[in-house]
Amino acid sequence: MNRSHWYILINTMLFLFGSISFYYATPKFRKSNQTKLISQEKESEFRKEVIVLDSLYKQHVNALISNDQIAIASTDAILEKQFTWMKKEYAGQTSPALLASKLIRNYQVRVLLNKHLISKRNEQAGEVKRVSALVAKLEEQNTELKSQNQMIKQVLLGLP
Repeated sequence: MNRSHWYILINTMLFLFGSISFYYATPKFRKSNQTKLISQEKESEFRKEVIVLDSLYKQHVNALISNDQIAIASTDAILEKQFTWMKKEYAGQTSPALLASKLIRNYQVRVLLNKHLISKRNEQAGEVKRVSALVAKLEEQNTELKSQNQMIKQVLLGLP
């Protein structure tokens, strides 16, 4: 055998050895319980629950926009109730449970972000009111100073 035949033979043996060792080293991925299919019924039920959760979230956003504290508190309570129910319903490490936990966390973060944005907007509105009141006060002082300036000019013009 020449040199190229030995090279091909050794590389083929190494490839076969690597393939066989990889096959036996990773049996847990081939026999995973996570890859089981989800029934159509469970999938449609999950979709319905997601639609309900999304509509509750939209109601909560509308309540935040309207700045009605009673509506905000009630929609927040309903959302939290739905979150805890879904967490209890989809407990474990199955695919729907992992998806549900990520979905719930996503909505919780969105609710917190919206609340933070609304509070910042309210703070800015308070600051705008304060600044506009200050501007009105300064404008009033300005008009008073202008009238005093006019009176001083008239007095100066009247002097011989």
